[in-house]
Amino acid sequence: MRSILVLVLSLCAGPALAQGFDGTWNGRLRCDALNQPGQRPLDTAILVTVANGRATFRRTVLNPADGSPTGIVEVGEGPVGTDGSVTLEGGANGPRYTYTSRYAGRLSAARGSGQLSGAQDWAATGAVSGQRRPCTIGLRRAS
Repeated sequence: MRSILVLVLSLCAGPALAQGFDGTWNGRLRCDALNQPGQRPLDTAILVTVANGRATFRRTVLNPADGSPTGIVEVGEGPVGTDGSVTLEGGANGPRYTYTSRYAGRLSAARGSGQLSGAQDWAATGAVSGQRRPCTIGLRRAS
């Protein structure tokens, strides 16, 4: 009987513990340059929102040649574990490209920070098709 009670309590506590990460997390997404002439590394703002054990993210996609906004948005989501582990999957679709993205790491509620790493896998017309671009995300809790 006691083991059943412990099991029920632990199942109920999981979502409650993950809520310690709820809020808005501001950060920087940094990626290597795509392997094509005139491309530069990416360094841009990213917004991650955590609620009830799920994280969502969005950021404006920038032109890899000059850093100007493209009007396209990369979006994604993923689970947040009770230990702060997070895996975000998403991507973006442009007029001549698409890419999928996956970033994974850990949030620290105590420090109010997080660090993720991953990559963007590009499919496009031209030279960037089939490229994998390594990325990191540094996050700070805003609220």
